[in-house]
Amino acid sequence: EPIFGGCCWAGTIVWAAAQAVMEHVLFPERERVQGASVIELGCGLGAPGMVAALLGARDVLLTEQSSLLPLLHRNIARNFPAAGEGAVAAPGAQELAWGNSQVRDLIDSRRGETFDLILVCDCVFEPLYGESWVLLCETLRHLAVDESTTLVVGLERRSEDGVPKFLAELGKDFDLKLVWTSFQDEELENLLQASHISSEAKPLQVYTAVRRRRAGDVPSVAAGPPPSTGCATEGSVPPASAAQQSASSTELAPATATSTKEGGST
Repeated sequence: EPIFGGCCWAGTIVWAAAQAVMEHVLFPERERVQGASVIELGCGLGAPGMVAALLGARDVLLTEQSSLLPLLHRNIARNFPAAGEGAVAAPGAQELAWGNSQVRDLIDSRRGETFDLILVCDCVFEPLYGESWVLLCETLRHLAVDESTTLVVGLERRSEDGVPKFLAELGKDFDLKLVWTSFQDEELENLLQASHISSEAKPLQVYTAVRRRRAGDVPSVAAGPPPSTGCATEGSVPPASAAQQSASSTELAPATATSTKEGGST
């Protein structure tokens, strides 16, 4: 049984796309994370954002729907005990509904300081979230105003997911680079069929994106490295340091809340 009604139950699971972002961007490129200002949109349990904090990000903000914030706060407290000498600063957490005044309020509160990294993991799936990716793209345009901000987008491909439309819309203003994929394009249809049968067959993609410098530039999607020979799965993040294991620790709250999707966030 889902912990929450509507689509909010999706925020109570660490999805494979989030694990792919941690494994293929955050851990290998920790130099990019160290000292960075990071925000995660539609963060759910907040694992990628918490990993960024443990890797040395200057500040981390986790954002979600209001109904999921109590669970998120408990998860932060569990992974970041009371501060002491040498302790890692805990990420902040707040409600952020895409495409509304909360986005402008967040930008105003930062007084001109932009985010260095914006993390988005498995936030596009039309059968569950509808076309909220339109508001997600709008929010990303507001938060990433120039090439100083890098988007890191993890996607799990599913049937009729809306991902091609999302990438096309994002590509109007951002230069996208496919940095890792678990499949080749010609394999996708077969993998989508297999994913209904086996949890081992998860078609995953990780993109980075930066805002295009000049208006009117032709959108581009850069090719990433050769795809792996097998599909990455939810168990694919290798056990390593205690920091990595701590960041993966999650807590599921009792089934006390029922909510519906609001404001376009996931």
